[in-house]
Amino acid sequence: MKIKMWSVKSPSYSNRIIYFLLLGWVSTIYSNCSMDFADPISFSERPYTIVLLPDTQKYKHENRGSTVHIFSSQTQWIVDHVLDENIVLVLHLGDIVDYSNKDQWNFARQNLSIMDRIVPYVLAVGNHDILHLDGKKSTRLFNEFFKVDNFKKSPSFGGVFQENRLENSYYIYSFQTKNYVVLSLQYCPNDQILEWANKIVTKYSESKVIVVTHSYLGKNGKHIEPGDKTNLSNCETFWPEGKGNEGKQIWEKLIRKHSNIQFVFSGHLPGSRLISKGLNGNPVFQLSADYQDLENGGNGFLQLLKFSIEKDKESVSVKTYSPLLDEYKTDSGSQFEIDLKNGRLIYTNLSPPLMEK
Repeated sequence: MKIKMWSVKSPSYSNRIIYFLLLGWVSTIYSNCSMDFADPISFSERPYTIVLLPDTQKYKHENRGSTVHIFSSQTQWIVDHVLDENIVLVLHLGDIVDYSNKDQWNFARQNLSIMDRIVPYVLAVGNHDILHLDGKKSTRLFNEFFKVDNFKKSPSFGGVFQENRLENSYYIYSFQTKNYVVLSLQYCPNDQILEWANKIVTKYSESKVIVVTHSYLGKNGKHIEPGDKTNLSNCETFWPEGKGNEGKQIWEKLIRKHSNIQFVFSGHLPGSRLISKGLNGNPVFQLSADYQDLENGGNGFLQLLKFSIEKDKESVSVKTYSPLLDEYKTDSGSQFEIDLKNGRLIYTNLSPPLMEK
């Protein structure tokens, strides 16, 4: 197997700024901040790319066959290709770490910070990001290593559900002529969190909405039902302070209600694709990705979503790529096109995804 070795040396940031300014881009850089962000800059016509970064939890475990440079190979590739791929945003789908301790979180921050000041990223919190080795559940260390105050310094930052806690948060972006709100929800969000999310989506009714949450679609390509043990369902008992919601409940209590929700991205289980119609007849495109069961804890695969907005066509080209191997996965579940205007996925070999009525 061919494995590409990477060095964690960022390309010259000053050269990027010069290039951005020549293109008429305007970036605001904040000083004295451990985590700065360059705002996403969109061309008026050029396709742009959103990167999905699924479960990176095993990349710290060399004793399990992984290698520590896999995580950095992903984020370094993103930095190296932010211009030619026009990468405007990175969405981590959760399970950033395998268990919540300072060593794991320091490793995660080190690898994610490669993208600081180059491309913005949004983090979803998965079950492994909450579980401590002693069995306790808390997002304390996540918030210690990824502080709300640092994210607030980006003009794209919208707000949080609870003060000084990033696990439920939203962000506002403009890509080409489209305005987007990105809503990140913790693993098994409770009813109060979903009520807050409904208010945010309603407030920005003129914008398209992307929802990112760690657990949502099951192995069967449908929403995870409460108590479904085949899909590792445990939201009813996961949080000691009250019941959380599974994918089916998130769909019913939040997603289906709003005509402006366009995408739901999740991790946790092997990839699935589902198109469901909301209560207003709008198609909602739901994708999950998780490669942790592959060799080396995932072989560094990530998903590239290239958005093309033309006069008579709005589409998203989905490709699955590993910077570690410099290889694409080319099966129809890993490489396909989303037809936004007609509400369908275009495949080559596999049957189309389930379409809920």
